[in-house]
Amino acid sequence: MSINTQRLVLYQTIETLPDSFLSELVKFIEFLRFKAQLGETPQPRPRQRGSAKHLIISMSADFDEPLADFAEYMT
Repeated sequence: MSINTQRLVLYQTIETLPDSFLSELVKFIEFLRFKAQLGETPQPRPRQRGSAKHLIISMSADFDEPLADFAEYMT
């Protein structure tokens, strides 16, 4: 999505907001400007191999087998 399209979508979204949200939106924009002045950009953490191996407990033996629900599409 181009920057001009994003601006148009943002403008259209702001136009549909209830008036009660406008002051909150202005405060959020000021916060974003302040954050940009500080130069804070989120830095991705470096990936660490094997960090999720404890999350997978077990897989069924037929994990790689075709699903019966898709049998008609596979013929």
